[in-house]
Amino acid sequence: MTAYIDDYRIEAQVGHIHAHWSHLMADSRAELLEFGVRLGLRPAWLQDKISGVHFDVTDETRAEAIRLGAVPIRCRSEEWKRVVDEARQQFSGERRPRRYPVEPIA
Repeated sequence: MTAYIDDYRIEAQVGHIHAHWSHLMADSRAELLEFGVRLGLRPAWLQDKISGVHFDVTDETRAEAIRLGAVPIRCRSEEWKRVVDEARQQFSGERRPRRYPVEPIA
């Protein structure tokens, strides 16, 4: 099983959490969910989006993912593009409303 964690690190307020956020992805939805459970992520937090199936994770969770074996990848690299293409193919086709509004930090 291979999980990947990018270095996006966008600063945002999501619900009550203000943090830098990155994306956890994997070669398959099943692998992503399995790795997410190992990290303590709830399956309900899975971002099932046309732009790519992933979990949004804070820097703290990103570090733990790497410790557990996730492969760090650089945003916009060729490897990142391949992983994102795989994540896009995992989209279920169902649209779900956002649970919390996401407000970028200026």
